[in-house]
Amino acid sequence: MLNPGTNTSINFTVFVSDDNGEADIVSLNMTFYIQGIVDNPNYHYTNYSCAETGVNGIYKNFTCYFELTHFAVNGTWFVE
Repeated sequence: MLNPGTNTSINFTVFVSDDNGEADIVSLNMTFYIQGIVDNPNYHYTNYSCAETGVNGIYKNFTCYFELTHFAVNGTWFVE
């Protein structure tokens, strides 16, 4: 829930696999958006440095953090 005058932190945890082993997985970027291609606190956020949070065999885990402003547009948002 977004509250007037405050920001809301959200995060996504992602498990990435590579059959050749996790060493090939170097980093992860994520985009959280409702529209647009340029970062704008109303409708588009990009995290270019998601945090690596674990390794397990062929998997590498990442967490991507976003800080949404209280005036972000209401609606269905997407993650890429």
